[in-house]
Amino acid sequence: MTDNDFDAASNFVQEKPWRLVNIVQSLSPYLAGGGIAVGSGCLWGYWGGYEWFYRPISPGPATHPLTALCLLLLGTSALPIKRSTIFRGLSTGLLFVVLAFCLVWFVDLTFPVHISPFITPFQGSVTLDIQHGKSNSLGLNSLVLLVGTAASLIFYNARYLAAAQAFSFLAAFIPAVSLVGYLYGVENLYGAMSLWTALAGVCVGLSALCMTAEGGLLRYVLSPYSWGWVFRTQSVLGLIFPLALGFLILEVMRLNGHRVFGVYVVGNIWFILLMVGVSSFFLEKVDQQRRRSELKLLEAATQDQLTGLANRRKFFEFGRYQIQRIDRSNNNGLWLLMMDLDHFKNINDSAGHDMGDKVLVMVSRAMQKSVRSVDLVSRLGGEEFAVLLPDSTRDGAEHVANRILASVNSLCILGWTDIHGPVTLSIGCSRITPGSTLEDGMKSADSALYEAKRNGRNQLLMADSAGQSQYQ
Repeated sequence: MTDNDFDAASNFVQEKPWRLVNIVQSLSPYLAGGGIAVGSGCLWGYWGGYEWFYRPISPGPATHPLTALCLLLLGTSALPIKRSTIFRGLSTGLLFVVLAFCLVWFVDLTFPVHISPFITPFQGSVTLDIQHGKSNSLGLNSLVLLVGTAASLIFYNARYLAAAQAFSFLAAFIPAVSLVGYLYGVENLYGAMSLWTALAGVCVGLSALCMTAEGGLLRYVLSPYSWGWVFRTQSVLGLIFPLALGFLILEVMRLNGHRVFGVYVVGNIWFILLMVGVSSFFLEKVDQQRRRSELKLLEAATQDQLTGLANRRKFFEFGRYQIQRIDRSNNNGLWLLMMDLDHFKNINDSAGHDMGDKVLVMVSRAMQKSVRSVDLVSRLGGEEFAVLLPDSTRDGAEHVANRILASVNSLCILGWTDIHGPVTLSIGCSRITPGSTLEDGMKSADSALYEAKRNGRNQLLMADSAGQSQYQ
């Protein structure tokens, strides 16, 4: 492909705007604000003695003060304030404070020590809750949530987006499971994690994830191209269907438990078939776009931009293919017409290149109308054209050449033929026989073409006519 062909093909390949990346990144501060709001609300509830602010479902689990403080720090670190060196340092410092709290937390869970009460705000309220038999403790799930979110933000500040996304997925997964438990009323799924902790955990986890939308796996999910639509569609269906199926199974269990397995099997089969159908639909769309793009690229690579005729590359591809055909069979052979507009330089010099281009386009159309559907008309460059006539005879080649001459002579091109007279061309014709090459045929036809020009132009000369003009 030449540089001009490549430039023409490039016009068909335009980068789509990745708007969803910007939209998702813009959600990060709102999600971070959710974590800040919940963390602050829980601490304010402890300070003012308003239990609902840290225990939304009584007598269910409460958000521990240390958990609330960590959520507040994580939300603050995730705010998209101008990422200067000072802010990144402050943000990283807050994150390491969270990790330090979590380390103390982990030590308390692992070993028979109690260090966390010394760093827990409002520890008196926690102790009072425990004395009254209420749940208010530091759980392992909350620990994983906080560590995962802190690690994600640290990796984001260091610009390791893939690692940041991995930790944010982990961080958001834990509270999401708890939310499903609250949604279905299944206590085993949320355990000691309060509803506020689960909501705030999902917020800060997703906030950290949204910040990384510019790279990693999430960028491909948000792609404006077809694969992005496939993933997003399947993700939505994959979220809605299992949730709906879960409600159905719970209801069936209440009414008639032995049918749960059948509902589960049939539901999953339906869901898999739906996913396969959706994937097939979008993949076919992708393949259609690919085929259209390939066709446009092929046209750009094998067509002359000005005239729409086959270009030099297509001429050689078609010619060599036809030569292989005649080498394998005994047909009439392949005939070649080499054509050149007479005095074309005068058109450009006297009327300008715009008129020259107009003449080339009109002549190209006349040539195309004068040949069979199996013939190939190509522009080799400038005012030089060629026609390949497969499975033709000498009489057939002469007939086509004469039709081209007559069609070009009869063209009416305003601004030129009405002032300077008809446009003419000279044609040299040769036969490419089995065993010969396209270059051999071009050399022979070129010789006849130049002989036609020396004989006065506006005529056809066969390569074996020894200078005898076939058309005047």
